[in-house]
Amino acid sequence: MQRQAIQQAYPVLHYIIAAFLHQDYDIEGPELEDAVQAFISRATPEQIKEGRADIARFLTEKAEHLQAALEELTDGDYASEPGMPARDYLLWLDGLLAGALEHNGQHV
Repeated sequence: MQRQAIQQAYPVLHYIIAAFLHQDYDIEGPELEDAVQAFISRATPEQIKEGRADIARFLTEKAEHLQAALEELTDGDYASEPGMPARDYLLWLDGLLAGALEHNGQHV
């Protein structure tokens, strides 16, 4: 799948990573979580739900080559903890998004 096609297939996931979890994520604060919170503070509950749906589909559809697919989605430009596998990274992101919905009384 070409980079543009994968980005279009998972648009909200791509947006979260490209706009907030890039190499300069620390503009939003010293922790990776600060960058995710910056997205959450600007997003509607529907956008957060769409992000979670993108993550779920990505985990399922790209399960056999998750790390390579994440590299393709982001062109290799995404901030994560050193050595964190792609699956753990996406589950971490999904957990933060789910927590934001719960905090706002939304169904997760």
